[in-house]
Amino acid sequence: MNIWKVAAAGGEAEQITAGQGDDLQPDISADGSRIVFATYRESLGLAQLDRTTPPGSERPKQLSIDPARTQIGPAYSPDGRHLAYFSNFKGVENEGIWVARADGSDPVPLVQDARVNIFPKWTPDGEQLIYQSGSEYRRVSVSGGAPVTLLGKAADY
Repeated sequence: MNIWKVAAAGGEAEQITAGQGDDLQPDISADGSRIVFATYRESLGLAQLDRTTPPGSERPKQLSIDPARTQIGPAYSPDGRHLAYFSNFKGVENEGIWVARADGSDPVPLVQDARVNIFPKWTPDGEQLIYQSGSEYRRVSVSGGAPVTLLGKAADY
């Protein structure tokens, strides 16, 4: 799998990643200058493309933060300065939500518990993350604190 782009108005698709291994789960910065995605090429982690470089010279920059962990499902903050993603120790099915600077530096675990916490998305104000936690959807402040359940199991309603 590779990442492709096509104009919103339609037209010819353009491949922007290539090679052996998969690139998936892309997110685009609000200003459109960068794309972050999960990559399964050299290692399981995050990579970023700078869309301001001339066509043909684009090379993904590895943002893999910890070789013992898998980083997946990245999402830019609304201001483009941070990333949220989910991560686990390789081979362990206990995913946690992390936040780092947009270049992958200064990673901080935000939610780590016995649950499977995946696919964080930022609120428009950039103050909170909403993510899937098992069969629930939860919210947590990026400044820390306990997660709050927004939507429980469908059977609960």
